Amino acid sequence: TNLVLGNGGFKISPVVGHHVLVRTDTFDLDEWISVADEPAVGAKSVVDTMNTPIIPLPKRLKVQSQALTFAGLEWHDVDFSARKKNLGWQMDVESQEVEGRLNYLEPYDLSVSLDRLHIYVPAIDKVLEEKTPEEEKAKQLRPLISEFERKFHKAMPNLTLVINDFWLQGYNVGKVNVDLQ
Repeated sequence: TNLVLGNGGFKISPVVGHHVLVRTDTFDLDEWISVADEPAVGAKSVVDTMNTPIIPLPKRLKVQSQALTFAGLEWHDVDFSARKKNLGWQMDVESQEVEGRLNYLEPYDLSVSLDRLHIYVPAIDKVLEEKTPEEEKAKQLRPLISEFERKFHKAMPNLTLVINDFWLQGYNVGKVNVDLQ
């Protein structure tokens, strides 16, 4: 199968395996993830009882977008490719903010090797601003560990992270080498 979202020249040659190509000017990955995570609720529709084809999970993925939103951040001129090889995934990413390679052996190990990572998180500036008394009280009422943090900790594989040129909020952090087991 060859699922294409967006525009441009499409392959006519035979496709082996299951492929997804996203080629758009803007792409909000956060929105697509939230739609995919929604549980099916309510009564079954007539379509559910029909013998309809199932879209298989892809073995190759390519995303090309001028502006991609992911993790609440905007990434520019993104060229991302991923392919499943044996038990793991190999990924390459290049954009104005990040360039590098990722290898993921599900669900055990994630290896990230980036030549550069330049990120600016607007929410960090808001956190550093002075809080009103109502905001401070609301913060105290929140649980120490959120449900998202629990899910993230449970799903997080062993991580090896190497960044050769890391910039955060416009400041040069330098090289980063992290190994979390």
